[in-house]
Amino acid sequence: MITKRNYIDLIQNRLNGGIVPKDVQKIYPRGVIAKILDMAFSDVVINNSGAAADMSLEFSFTSQTDANGYYITLSPRPIAGTLSIYDIYDEKNEYNIQDKVMSRAIRTLRDNNKFGAILYGDKLRFNTTPVGQVTVIYVPRVSEMADDDALYAGEEGDNGEIMLFSRVMAVLQGKDFQDELNNNAVDAQQLRGTKIRKGR
Repeated sequence: MITKRNYIDLIQNRLNGGIVPKDVQKIYPRGVIAKILDMAFSDVVINNSGAAADMSLEFSFTSQTDANGYYITLSPRPIAGTLSIYDIYDEKNEYNIQDKVMSRAIRTLRDNNKFGAILYGDKLRFNTTPVGQVTVIYVPRVSEMADDDALYAGEEGDNGEIMLFSRVMAVLQGKDFQDELNNNAVDAQQLRGTKIRKGR
C-alpha cells in the first residue's frame, strides 16, 4: 500500500531518472498522471476482476434521504461503475450492487428488490432504510482521491504492482503522448508570441 502522493512522486521521479525538477512537474502534472492512473486502474477492473478485488478499498458513509428515498454519495467515485464495487453492507444488512437496468429486471421478475443498492452516477440508492453506517468496498478513481489517501497500486503478489506501474510509464513515455506534449509546447509558444506582438 502506498499513498497517492508518494505513487505520483515515484512516477515523476522515474520519468526524470531520479530527480524531479520543475520542468518535469510541468510536463507531467500530477493531475495528468492521476488521470492516466484512472485509465490503468479501470483497465484492470474491466479485464481482471480477481486482481481488481485486491485493489479495492473500504469506505464508510452516512446515508441521506431525499424525495426518492435513501442514498449515499460515493466520494471518490468508483473507477468503473458497478464493476468496481465488491461489497456493500450496513450494521444489519448486506446489499446487492445493481445498475438501473438490472434493478428494474429484478423488480419485474421477483416483484421485490428490497436489498438492492442501485448506482446512479455518484449516488448509491437503497430500496430499504440503511441501518447505521454504510460500508462500501470498491476501487476508487485515483484522480478524486486525496493526496494522502492510501491506494493499492496493483494485484497483491504475482508482480501486479510492477506490471501496473510499467503500463503507466509506457503511456507517459509513449510516442503518442510525447507528440501531444510537443504539440502543446508549440501551441503555448505560439500563444506567448501572439501575446507579445499584441502588446507592442
